[in-house]
Order: sequence, then structure tokens, then C-alpha cells
Amino acid sequence: MVAAAVSLFLIEAFELFQHTPQLTECKIGNITAVSTEPPVLPQINLPHLQTLIFGRTPAGQEKLLGQLVTPALKTLESKADLHAISAIITRSKCELRRLAISAAQETLESFMGLLEKTPYLNELEAVGLDMHDTFFERLAATSLTRGNAPMSEVFLPLLCVLSLSGIPCFKWSSIPPIFSPKDQDGDFFPRPLYSLELTLSHFFEGDEDVWLQASDIIGADVEARFKELREQGKEINISLETGEIIFE
Repeated sequence: MVAAAVSLFLIEAFELFQHTPQLTECKIGNITAVSTEPPVLPQINLPHLQTLIFGRTPAGQEKLLGQLVTPALKTLESKADLHAISAIITRSKCELRRLAISAAQETLESFMGLLEKTPYLNELEAVGLDMHDTFFERLAATSLTRGNAPMSEVFLPLLCVLSLSGIPCFKWSSIPPIFSPKDQDGDFFPRPLYSLELTLSHFFEGDEDVWLQASDIIGADVEARFKELREQGKEINISLETGEIIFE
């Protein structure tokens, strides 16, 4: 069963989930919170729900996620805070394959902590993120996974597509190593990452000159490495939020 709504009041969204436990896919564009709080409800179990997509407005999403148990969930797109998203993953013990989130005003620690709970993830999209070397270095250090390693102990071993949008706080040289080396030891499995999209936003709003420092024109060595990766079949697209292409 599939449900879709352009806009719902928060109480209507609760009622939708309460009365449709057979849902497999649900898309809600906007959740309108009202001055009166909805009644305290028990957790709502949605055993068949595989796809849950919310719109851009975060209002109400945290409260709704806080009531749901979704063990079959594979796709989640939400602007709720990362704590709420982490909580539903832990509570539901679901094996997400696609996750699209907003990391605005979130710490790098909370972002990476969330990802440690999603070892089955194939696609990750995060907007509003402060993109630090630490994240890319973690990806590089874990680009190969030992064959007998438990899934709960590895970091994004199945990630194929990575799309990040936000403030660049990284060195360009930290990007190429996130792709698994071409030659690996037989006891290790490479992360299947093949697509990287970075959209870089302003350091300071209204500062027109900051891009001369932010892009740094990548550098000849890194650009050459990007071209090698592209020849190996990797997709690398880096642009500014203004639409200017840095590399593709």
C-alpha cells in the first residue's frame, strides 16, 4: 500500500500511520504543527514500510519519527535532527539502503555516529554539512573491509553513491583516497563507491571573493588523480552552489 500527501497536520499524520499498518511506501510533503499538542500515543509499528519520504520542512518530523517502529525500512528522506533519525534506526533495527538528511547545525560527531548505525547503506545524501577532512579520512581508512568482519563493526562498507552539500572545510588531497585502491589483497573487499557529488556553499554569506580560496582550483596533482579515477569508471562531480562547475 502506498500513501502520499502534499500537506498534513501532525495529528493527521499520526492517524494515517495508526490506521494503515500495511503501508509499504509513504510520502508527506509538509507536516503542519499546531498549538495544541497531539495526544500521547503508543509506538506505531509499521512492519511493511520500506520507503518513508518527508518534504523540506522539518516541523513535526521529529515527533512523528519518535513514535514509529519500521523494521523493513530501506529508504528514509527526512530533515529531522540526526538524533531523531538515529533513534528510529536503533529502535527499528532496520537496514537502510538510502538515507537523505539535513546536517545543518549538526556536529561532525553526530553525523558520523549516525552513519555508524547504517552499515548496509548504498546511497547517502546530506545537505548543510560542514565537510571536514575527518570524514573523508575515515572513508579512506575503511575503503577496504576484511571479509569476515561483522557488519556492525565496519563503516559504510556497501556505500556506492555519496552526495554532500555544504561548507568545504577539507583539503582537496583528502578526496581521492576515499575510493578503494584498484589492487587489493584477496582477504579484503573494496567499498563499491563509484559516484561522488560535492556542492560547495559559501563560507560567509555575501562574501563574493571567498571562492578564490575555497575552490583552490583543486591543484594539478589532485585533478590528475580525479581524471585517473574517472577513467576507472568513477563519477566525480564538484560544483559551487551557484552552479559553477569545478570538476566533472
